[in-house]
Amino acid sequence: SAGVKPERQVAPLPPFIQQLVGILVNRGVIKADQMPNSAAVNIFNAGDCMPPVLEHHDFERPIFVVSLKSQQRIVFGQKIRTPKAGEFSGDFELMLPRRSVLVLEGHSADVTKHAKPCADTQRVELVLRCARAKAGSRASGPGGGGAV
Repeated sequence: SAGVKPERQVAPLPPFIQQLVGILVNRGVIKADQMPNSAAVNIFNAGDCMPPVLEHHDFERPIFVVSLKSQQRIVFGQKIRTPKAGEFSGDFELMLPRRSVLVLEGHSADVTKHAKPCADTQRVELVLRCARAKAGSRASGPGGGGAV
């Protein structure tokens, strides 16, 4: 079946990601009880986009999106329109500056979709999440071998 498989263990987060998480904790962006155990690196080249998505419920909230390399747009909405390929319009648009952190929780993670219009230059983002170990609990601690 699809989704997170709590019985399968994976390697801990790489040291450089654990170091970044430590910095975000020290700066108050991530709370001690929100430690991610999963990371995805998304690389968008110029012209690449991400169609509207809703964050999967196999991951705890909040979800942290660290923008790297360039400033890029993100569009939010319950109904996101596609006026032309790679362009999206919704209820709200936000510019994500380089080295910023977007925190998705509550309505923004559970109800509202988000889409990333065509990048005008290379965009790199790091998505930090905590996979649910089982219903109602967080998977093992900071960066340490979570579920797949």
